[in-house]
Amino acid sequence: MVLSLIPLDRDDATAPMTFTTRYDGWFHFPVYPKKYKLAAPGVPFKILPPTIDVGSGDVAEIGDIVVQPDVTTDLKLEQIIVDPLVIKNNVPKPFSLGLTPLSVTPLFTGREISNQRPEPSSPTCGVHSDRYQTVQAFLGGKVKAIRVVRFLGSSETKPAEIQSRIMEVWLGVFRSAYCFMAWSEVTSWNLEASVEYEDGKRSSLLMDGWIHVQVKDREGRLWFLRLWPAVD
Repeated sequence: MVLSLIPLDRDDATAPMTFTTRYDGWFHFPVYPKKYKLAAPGVPFKILPPTIDVGSGDVAEIGDIVVQPDVTTDLKLEQIIVDPLVIKNNVPKPFSLGLTPLSVTPLFTGREISNQRPEPSSPTCGVHSDRYQTVQAFLGGKVKAIRVVRFLGSSETKPAEIQSRIMEVWLGVFRSAYCFMAWSEVTSWNLEASVEYEDGKRSSLLMDGWIHVQVKDREGRLWFLRLWPAVD
């Protein structure tokens, strides 16, 4: 994660200082005692606290800094429809919607993908942006409803919990999408939803409750994403 420290004093001509966090989220920076504004260059993130006050001394411990996507949506939770029967009739463990360590089989049979995905060497097989974008922006369109199709988990799960999970994915941000799984970790899909648009088109979401998502876009193409804070 890249963060910039910008002096708050408008008369301060010091250039912003940019630092990259370590793999564990820590970062250290040598700065002069003063007040700074925190910023994440070129990304839609909100930072708390938004400013820090570095006092005099050899070492100043700032504490926790929370960085989260700063995104909005017109989608309402009521538009995410969860039939209680889908939860009650969920697939019992140890089965899943697809356990996929290395292969591309996110659904029960995997035939949906094998018939559609381009070869990995194809120029249409991957897209990358310098800026983060939401799943919502990537799919586009005006959503009429999102309906949960299949679910794997506790039969005690509340519909509101599933609605929140889908909303988190819908507003999740990423920079790269591929027509194949561009990661090595085991992925066990456990929630599938169909997205219905006002113009009659459809797309779909498949998620694992972590950072992995498979989406079918409005043109029927399949994409695999790793949501922030995954490194891409």
